[in-house]
Amino acid sequence: MFGLCPTQTFSDVGGTGTLSVTAVNNAQWSASSSQPWIQLSPTSPASGSATLTYTIASNANNPNSRQASISVAGYSYTITQQGLAIITSGFYYSVPYTGGGGNGPVVVQGPANWSFTCCSVAWLHVTQTTNGVSFSADANNDPNPRNGTFTVAGQTITVSENGKPPVFGVNPSSLTGGVVPGSVTQFNAVINGQQNSSYNSQVVWRANNGSISATGLYTAPSAANASDVVYATYTPPGQSPITVQVNVNTLSLPPFNNSIFIEPFNGSGQVTFFELIAPYTNGVYNNNRFFPLEVIFTQNDPNANPQNSCHIKLRPSSNQIPALMSDYETVESDVYSHPQWASNSQCKLDLSRSSGH
Repeated sequence: MFGLCPTQTFSDVGGTGTLSVTAVNNAQWSASSSQPWIQLSPTSPASGSATLTYTIASNANNPNSRQASISVAGYSYTITQQGLAIITSGFYYSVPYTGGGGNGPVVVQGPANWSFTCCSVAWLHVTQTTNGVSFSADANNDPNPRNGTFTVAGQTITVSENGKPPVFGVNPSSLTGGVVPGSVTQFNAVINGQQNSSYNSQVVWRANNGSISATGLYTAPSAANASDVVYATYTPPGQSPITVQVNVNTLSLPPFNNSIFIEPFNGSGQVTFFELIAPYTNGVYNNNRFFPLEVIFTQNDPNANPQNSCHIKLRPSSNQIPALMSDYETVESDVYSHPQWASNSQCKLDLSRSSGH
């Protein structure tokens, strides 16, 4: 007479178990398994009471459960082993920056006793379904891509979300109204409506005819009536380059062929030399659309020290290209160290009496 233990169930991992065999009168017995994934010890015939050890192989490559039996002297002992819940739809998913579920859901095949764990990041959300899980991602308003993970049936699922393509531009965005030949303009990168000088070094700058530095400082062509194009290229992380262009035209200076009226500075003494510099770009008024001017008067001697002079900075008095000297107004004037002007706080230039320049 033989006695066997109850039926046993194993997980997909497998394992080891024992059977207690009780033989009356030192009877002989032998054992066998119905499937090769169950190994027995001892395998040779035995007699009397003993312990039979069996080893269950892993079922990790099979989502389905399986069953086999161990026979001892005609008695049957049943072994049930669970399958491994496996992911049949993939382990990596990509979603657009707008969010959503990408190309999910995640499909699980195998035993029903699997579970899921959510999530490594707050922008991922997971819900269990009848045959797996579905997931969704919040919109990514940052230009940088991001990754998050969750686990299903002990296996890691990775979700990659694209960054939002930035709105890229430059300031100024247009110079089609014209700039003074050889003038300097600082371009600044604008990303998602924000202008920051630190963005400039992230942009590749290029100009067809003028020159532009690595930080966007542009010098227009020195010729009048010239055309140019400034290109700015920004490459967001993990995305395609974005290029914007600004068309540039240089202006032509109007002819200066009329006289200028110069009022004596202190009622005596006559200014006999003046120099008209057009344009100036480093004074109080600096607008490349028009023609700021600087006039330098030097008493009697055109070769005198520039410090012995009078400087007057002018700007157009209306939003149009000036044609006459009377179209200008004084921005500022300074008297330097010439003795005859020392008592005067400002130079005097009567624009209303000047028909031209």
